[in-house]
Amino acid sequence: MKFLDLSNKKILILGPHPDDIELGMGGTLYQIRKYKPKVIVFSDSTNIEGNNDIVNELEKSMAICGIKYQCLDYKTMDFVNHITEIRNYVYKLRETDVIFCTSKNSQHLDHRILGEAVDDIMFGKTILYYEDIRSGQNQHVNCWNEISPTEFKIKCKMIEQYSSQKHRIYFKQYSFSDLVKFRGAQIEKQYAEAFELQRFIL
Repeated sequence: MKFLDLSNKKILILGPHPDDIELGMGGTLYQIRKYKPKVIVFSDSTNIEGNNDIVNELEKSMAICGIKYQCLDYKTMDFVNHITEIRNYVYKLRETDVIFCTSKNSQHLDHRILGEAVDDIMFGKTILYYEDIRSGQNQHVNCWNEISPTEFKIKCKMIEQYSSQKHRIYFKQYSFSDLVKFRGAQIEKQYAEAFELQRFIL
């Protein structure tokens, strides 16, 4: 990220569910992997019944970037029953400089709960909310990060690992690839990922 000096910074990337990070900032993740970000995914499934396939898909996806990550076991759409526990967990991660997360303005409750916790607790930190392709209609995009053709291809490859999600409309390649091209066109570049810059600490 050209506008943000990440050298010597502690970077934290939070995903409510497997696939959120890749869809929102897969190219940027590959771009900043050299800074060894700490990646934590809070849910181990994408539906209430549970789907363990996605845990293996997450592992394959992160392996493409060579990213070490931690996957917790909160259930999708059940974050609301664990708000205090989740906030306490986020509080323990506050020794961080830059945080990427889903937005507190998301229409997805799990995303919103995590975004609110980050905003409330990490009040002295730089916070970027990555784009939510499905539930981000209320996000206020105000920050663009150019990604290269190689980084775009890596993003696509990471998303392709989620075979269990291919039936979802936003997992069709035209959905996320067109968004990356659209965000690029907005800044007169070929490809870009967009963010909601919640707070910037110099």
